Amino acid sequence: MRPNEWDDIIVTVPDIFKLLQTLRASKKICSISFSPVTSRSSVATLALSLNNNLLEVYSIESTSTTKSSSIELQGHRSDVRSVTLSSDNTLLLSTSHNAVKIWNPSAGFCLRTIDSGYGLCGLFVPVNKYGGKDNKYVVVGTKGGTLEIIDVLNGTCIEVVDAHGGSVQSVAATADGFVTGSTDHDVKFWEYQTKQKPGQDSKHLTVSPVRNLRMNDDVLVVAVSPEVKYIAVALLDCTVKVFFMDSLKFFLSLYGHKLPVLCMDISSDGDLIVTGSADKNLKIWGLDFGDCHKSLFAHADRCFNALPKIMFYKSSYLPPPAST
Repeated sequence: MRPNEWDDIIVTVPDIFKLLQTLRASKKICSISFSPVTSRSSVATLALSLNNNLLEVYSIESTSTTKSSSIELQGHRSDVRSVTLSSDNTLLLSTSHNAVKIWNPSAGFCLRTIDSGYGLCGLFVPVNKYGGKDNKYVVVGTKGGTLEIIDVLNGTCIEVVDAHGGSVQSVAATADGFVTGSTDHDVKFWEYQTKQKPGQDSKHLTVSPVRNLRMNDDVLVVAVSPEVKYIAVALLDCTVKVFFMDSLKFFLSLYGHKLPVLCMDISSDGDLIVTGSADKNLKIWGLDFGDCHKSLFAHADRCFNALPKIMFYKSSYLPPPAST
């Protein structure tokens, strides 16, 4: 070969490197660390950090790739948007941006992680409402406007219902179903039903809308009185509208908060309603005339219904405040 012929030779990547393995991680890779020092049976060791805060270590061999270890936590990888206890307090549901988790609240253990949409709210289906035993079903309202019906025992989403044109911000249980409030200005009333599984004799839970209440602004929170006499709707305009449940006729409007109400609850006798707002105040109102009985500066940060919320203690008028 003449000396000038070396100038015509083009060296490509395959001339130097050989593809050994293709590794596909469970989530998006943020960074990697490569170590050629390894055991005799392996070619190298590769450590990955993923965008869900997991660390995974893989053993690279000449014919295969094996996950040798991983470091992970039981909790969510992003903000927890809601938590809900089952009726018997044996299970806890938490929702986040891509999964719901079922917990043992006594021991603090995560029992099951189930893929879902961006869950903003949720509830356990009552055992006597097609739930069978062991709190079988949960309903999750998502940022995409859907309702996801999840079978807790099987760990699967059995149905996704197109519920709203905006995000489902809140859900409240009723005698035969539940109520949802959305940023599409609608409050919808739902009933539990059963649906035949395709090609099977068994049935599963589904939901169907039965009524609709149109509001003039985004709905942030809905609350139903224990005796199912009133429904309270918190709007983006900082007001709370109270309606009769049976006729959906307007009853009261609660004014006083400087910023939108983000959490609220009605007392067990239906006489009082407590509201928590982004203005950092709690207000206790009478449901007879809609007058404010008490205003409390609750926290240095806003009262929020993402993880914390306010609720009346059973047989008590005093709500425990919570803040972010």
